[in-house]
Amino acid sequence: MDSIFSFFDALHIESFEHPIALVLLAAMPVYLAFTIFHPKFVSRYYRFPSFLSRQRKPHTATPSDAEPDDSSPKPKHTLPSHLRLVPHHRSFRLVMLWVCSAFFALSITCLAIALAGPQGRAANNALYTGIDIYFTVDMSASMKAYDFSLEEVNRRYEQNLFTPTRFDIARSTMLDFVESRARQCYNTGLSTARCDRVGVVLFAQNAFIATPLTIHYESLSQQLKSRRIDDINASQSAIGDGILKAVASLRHSTSKSKSIILITDGDRKGGRISVNQAISAAQAYDVKVFPVLIGKNNRAVFGYTDIGGTTTFHESNFPVNFDVLENIALQTGGRAFRVADGADLKKNLGDILDALEPSAQSEIQAHAVKADISLYYALIALILGLFSFTLTVIFVRHTP
Repeated sequence: MDSIFSFFDALHIESFEHPIALVLLAAMPVYLAFTIFHPKFVSRYYRFPSFLSRQRKPHTATPSDAEPDDSSPKPKHTLPSHLRLVPHHRSFRLVMLWVCSAFFALSITCLAIALAGPQGRAANNALYTGIDIYFTVDMSASMKAYDFSLEEVNRRYEQNLFTPTRFDIARSTMLDFVESRARQCYNTGLSTARCDRVGVVLFAQNAFIATPLTIHYESLSQQLKSRRIDDINASQSAIGDGILKAVASLRHSTSKSKSIILITDGDRKGGRISVNQAISAAQAYDVKVFPVLIGKNNRAVFGYTDIGGTTTFHESNFPVNFDVLENIALQTGGRAFRVADGADLKKNLGDILDALEPSAQSEIQAHAVKADISLYYALIALILGLFSFTLTVIFVRHTP
């Protein structure tokens, strides 16, 4: 699968509107193999000599048959049987048949890509201002908690109403942020736009980069929407690992403003990297960390589903160490926040962005604008198809 994605990336294709049309590509190798190796297909384009195509009469034995002449060497055939029927002076036509078939296959390939509605990236050398931001988000089990009263959660469950967990609130806020970045970048034009590069690191027992720094906001949104708490081992909360993973990516950034927005609901539990080690790395690469503690207090409502499918809710206690988050912010030049719900998180996120200065203008290779490039592939398909047809008419005599 990686080779397929690399192939489309080499064609500057980012996504397809109708990917079902790509099933036509599966027929191309079969078509080419059929053209080369199937004798009936070859015979449609090439008239075999009459002495090979007519039906032979029964052979009558002669005295010479009893004494075969072994002195003359017998030819050794190394080609498929249907190719051995082709006389030497006509082999050029058969080669041209294969060439025409190859161009026809390329034409159908381009047509399939055009029908799939490819969306490309419009590359421009553009001046823009922006900052590099990593959202480093806790995906431990406690992020499945509800910051509502037990009575409210039960009521909403009985009425089949959606009740957002802490992770749902964090994800919704990030999606709103990404959407606002997209409007700001796309609508003002690349020549003077502010296009912030945004990335996402997720952590629980381990940390990994879900999305590297990018201004491909649509793909970033799709990545966020697809994430669930159960995607990784949620038994721990490795804050140090999450920060270090983001710092490792930001160290290559040339932006003058590099920041991490750490969204978590508790204290560090587990992980290979301590908080102090992560702070040292952030200081070394001039990365500011803005921790955000999500949750009203030390008590929250959790839901449990038994083997029979029955869900029950109850309140539980879990430790919160806001002092650790304040220390992270203090040591890295950021600021710590404590939020109770999505509205607070959005407000504090706005305060964080106001505190960050955009980097100076610099000329970069930007790929922020999507372009429909299906017309180009349709035109290439038409040219290749006409070229294949012309070669067939000129060099290959068709046999009805």
